Amino acid sequence: MITHIKNFIGRARRGASSESGFSMLPAMTAVFVGSLISMGAWTAAHGDLNLQQQDRYSKRAYAAAQSGMTDYVQHLSTDSSYWSYCDNPPNGGDPGSVNDTDIGSGLHPKRRWLPASSDESLAYQYTIDLLPVSGRLSCKSSSNRTDTMIDQSTGTFRVRVTGRSGQTIPNTATINPNPANPGSFVAKTAASIEQWRQLRWKRRSIVIDFRRRGFLDFAYLTDQEGMDPTLQSDPAWAGANCNVHYRDGRSYWNGQSGRKECSEIQFGSSDWIKGPFHTNDSINAVSGAKFGNPGKSDRIEISADTCPVRNQYHSGCGSNLATYYGTVVTGANAPELTLPEANEDLAIFGEPANGGYTYYGATKIILKSNVMDVYNNGSWTYNVTYPTSGVIYVAKKVGCTSFDANNNYHFPVNCGSVEIEGTYNIPLTIAAENDIVVTDDVIAAASSPDAVMGLIANEFVRVRHYISGDSAGNITNTTSCTNSGSKRVNEIDAAILALQHSFTVDNYRCGSGLGTLTIKGGLTQKYRGAVGTSGGNTGYLKDYQYDYRLRYLTPPYFLTPSLSGWRISRYREQTPPCSCTGG
Repeated sequence: MITHIKNFIGRARRGASSESGFSMLPAMTAVFVGSLISMGAWTAAHGDLNLQQQDRYSKRAYAAAQSGMTDYVQHLSTDSSYWSYCDNPPNGGDPGSVNDTDIGSGLHPKRRWLPASSDESLAYQYTIDLLPVSGRLSCKSSSNRTDTMIDQSTGTFRVRVTGRSGQTIPNTATINPNPANPGSFVAKTAASIEQWRQLRWKRRSIVIDFRRRGFLDFAYLTDQEGMDPTLQSDPAWAGANCNVHYRDGRSYWNGQSGRKECSEIQFGSSDWIKGPFHTNDSINAVSGAKFGNPGKSDRIEISADTCPVRNQYHSGCGSNLATYYGTVVTGANAPELTLPEANEDLAIFGEPANGGYTYYGATKIILKSNVMDVYNNGSWTYNVTYPTSGVIYVAKKVGCTSFDANNNYHFPVNCGSVEIEGTYNIPLTIAAENDIVVTDDVIAAASSPDAVMGLIANEFVRVRHYISGDSAGNITNTTSCTNSGSKRVNEIDAAILALQHSFTVDNYRCGSGLGTLTIKGGLTQKYRGAVGTSGGNTGYLKDYQYDYRLRYLTPPYFLTPSLSGWRISRYREQTPPCSCTGG
């Protein structure tokens, strides 16, 4: 074999050294093929480089879109009403990169990008588009922004964030914005720079759905379903033995004579929680109790994983006899919602420097549509305009004594407690360092569709129930007292939150039945608070109706953003991305 190879090489050398023209053809072919291989390698290398650049620009565009998403979330965290401003924040606020769908109109002639388009060295930008609900042309097409932006069936709203990235603008007097036309060099202007980015840069778009999951999502929410220890016959014992969830050993009689027990409040046969429901505990419900609203797809969430619903007061799980309209979820599928310990964060927004009002000591407020009368520090001030921040905070002075359920007419002047009644027509939050006491109906004006109220007490939210025959207001004496007074609370339109205690009716075991107490909003409390006795013999029957506007309308600074602010319920990439013209 080696001999044959040597002979072949020898013949090739002799042929190459002869003057025959045919001897050059193989050599020329070899050179040509080699050139093609070299050119192919060069092209492939540069093609890979271009693909790598395009991939890098695409990834950078997606990162820019994520930056825009973070930008919008931060604005919502600071102000949960940010979505309702469309692309025109109040008080001359900076709209950033937010765009309504009226781009090109006289109100909005140019698309907004961040960072600003005037910077020629930019490598990426993002822009945010508001996406109105079906049938609406823009966020601003109606003065009622909930009609234009909020999906009424889900309580969500949507925005689209588009990022773009590519080659920076050349440092030359002229540029070629259009890669499809190599000869189209034009002067470098703001318009040609925008054209460069529009035609040459990669784009990626993300569509985001915002929704809340927090205390305002529920018609009714409790941490513990046992009665507030402060309202039980032996508060000291109850505080030591009853301050746990049922699953963790809340103490019951269980047939043992002489043993103390924790008071339990049932959902009775006439009780109906008309809206979404949540408890971190288990519930005690008898036949006839109802939860949820027909046709609303409400969630009934019970965090207990064993014995979530029972009909036995003293022992055992018993049967689940309640009626549910919606979906019942328990255990891990209904994670606990933890109440904050205090509403002190709201005090900041109640400061006059931040547009709020702060009062010290016992206060009375009578709401009168767009003004209010305020009693504080021994005198009345009439026709006070509402605070621009929407927050009224009532703080305690030195020397405040604790609430005494057996002497609840006593209203310590140094405590940060407020009595409230009347009609309001703008969003308001009233917070108290101690108690909030509702003395007559609190009603949202029908002419103000965006008016929602928050009532947030560190301790109790109470309904005033006036009695006679027992001057001390002693709730343990149920035989000698009768209802009195010209006022009776029938309706409260508010999102109610009692952080450390509960919502209750003063003297609920005293006098004859008071009829039905209607709450239109939501109720959140640390413990169950009593509003009446079985069958409405004393106190009230309950009619708790969820205000479905609370899915998207928030009382001003109702809670810290991490608890009640808008959250991303889902996001996905839009393909193809937004063309995002109008720059």
